[in-house]
Amino acid sequence: MGYGRFIVRRDPGLHVLSFFLIDHILRDGGYAILVMPASTFYTEQGEGVKRLLKLRYDVIGLVENRVRPSFSDGSGFKELIIFVRKRGGSAGFVGGLDTETGIYYYEWDLRRVGAINLRRLPAFADRNWLSLFDYERASKLISVVEETLDNGLLRYLSRDEIVRGVEMYGPDFFFIPNAHWFIVREDEASITIGNKGNGMRLVIPRKYLVKCLRKPEYYGDGIYVSDPRYYVLSISEEPEGDLRKYIEWGVSMGIPA
Repeated sequence: MGYGRFIVRRDPGLHVLSFFLIDHILRDGGYAILVMPASTFYTEQGEGVKRLLKLRYDVIGLVENRVRPSFSDGSGFKELIIFVRKRGGSAGFVGGLDTETGIYYYEWDLRRVGAINLRRLPAFADRNWLSLFDYERASKLISVVEETLDNGLLRYLSRDEIVRGVEMYGPDFFFIPNAHWFIVREDEASITIGNKGNGMRLVIPRKYLVKCLRKPEYYGDGIYVSDPRYYVLSISEEPEGDLRKYIEWGVSMGIPA
């Protein structure tokens, strides 16, 4: 039936297959109300569902239950209600790109809190639709990041490359400062780091370092961060000088990298 391209895992889940069945049955211009696990909209398993929704449907509304996690009796899973209209033929796409999705809370009645265009979401926001329910913060963050991208202020990132974060082994090696090293001084070409245990000083060229944000609790509740205070080590060539000494130190300490 052509739905294979929307399956991104070998275990798509019954909710995903059920949506494919609904799509197969529903006529062009028809409406559907879906009760879906919230995980559909922020996990890899549901990526195909989101692609199909944006390709063939106008998503009229997304509803989060603020009374209890689920809408279904006896369900222990957080659920969303999605109101959709199936587009069809060339006429079905007229105005489709400009269709806005209403964001609603259910608190014994429906309360509209805002609207968003799902087809125009930057990639970083499209990964988790649940973040849209924190509408004020989400819309502000999207506008701030889009403005900084447009103005070239995030020079290491493009609109499709912003990710949730980086998880790795060896945080006390790749991130500077860390449990063993502190920053002594910085200049335009390099940073000097000091070892807390043996007093060693090393000078690391900035071409091997990228400014990064660490744990959210380091920065409070604000969106604007004037100085992330951390670097992540990025080695793209054969290391020399003090960088080689830093790597040799890590190997000698048995730090997982």
